[in-house]
Amino acid sequence: SGITFPREVKSVLIVNNAVPQPEVPFESTIPNQRDSVHIPADSAVFDFCRTLGVEIAASPYFEDVRLLDEGYREDKYFFTDRMLTADDVSLLCREHSVDAIISLDQLMFQVKESARKSSDFDFEGWMEIYVTGVLRAYLPERDTPLTSILISDTVHPQAGYDILYVASVLVYPEVMLRETAKLIAERSLVNFVPYWSNDVRWYYVSSNAAWKEATAYAALDRWEQAYEKWKTIYDKTPE
Repeated sequence: SGITFPREVKSVLIVNNAVPQPEVPFESTIPNQRDSVHIPADSAVFDFCRTLGVEIAASPYFEDVRLLDEGYREDKYFFTDRMLTADDVSLLCREHSVDAIISLDQLMFQVKESARKSSDFDFEGWMEIYVTGVLRAYLPERDTPLTSILISDTVHPQAGYDILYVASVLVYPEVMLRETAKLIAERSLVNFVPYWSNDVRWYYVSSNAAWKEATAYAALDRWEQAYEKWKTIYDKTPE
């Protein structure tokens, strides 16, 4: 379900309220790799928040989109999501002069790597990155979140994956994790709808020569002429 903001919400603050995993679970079919790879998620969590902010700012949703530079939570319980309290939301809105909060309350990853020998000299490898998390929207006048969005997705990085076998495996999964966080943030943009807009729609029960002429204008992208024709027909039709 989408997040529908009231019409008066003009500015939002993106808050990183997720505790990053100190070490992302990594499973590999490549011998001796499972114990040698340690993937932190600090940068990935920040990348998600920053990318989501950039995507929302580039859309015509709000007049101002801001990003809280540092993590908001101070505990270490990365496996639980903690909602912002009403006091948290009011304080953040007041300090940053915004109307609403979009908070990443949890973001977790799991990485699985597989490989098979395609020839005597080459390997074929692939990776699956599982992502789960919680996004919430908050308004300062509410005691509970406006709504929550559950993140559940799987990304299959492919491009350039063979560098695992000629370069350090210790760095590459972290890069993929960060790119995955950015991708999931971009996909999350579709959940944000600021308000329902009011549109005027005309309904016709039959067609005539003038209606067909207007339709021909529309087919040629001559929408002003089509509009005038359709409006004339509508105005002349008795209620």
